[in-house]
Amino acid sequence: MFNEIKNLTTAGSSYANYVLVTFENGEMLLVRLSPEKVNGEYKIDDVIIVPDEMKEMF
Repeated sequence: MFNEIKNLTTAGSSYANYVLVTFENGEMLLVRLSPEKVNGEYKIDDVIIVPDEMKEMF
């Protein structure tokens, strides 16, 4: 599996840190955090409300 993933890589790449927040009422937020800490803390870059049709993926 590692070799298959290795073949997908290119010279340029990026990554993102996401956190899924799930509420008791079933609502979900996908929170994108800064890739690196700023002053010792991660910063929130974006918040996405997960649509109902996508919730089963999580």
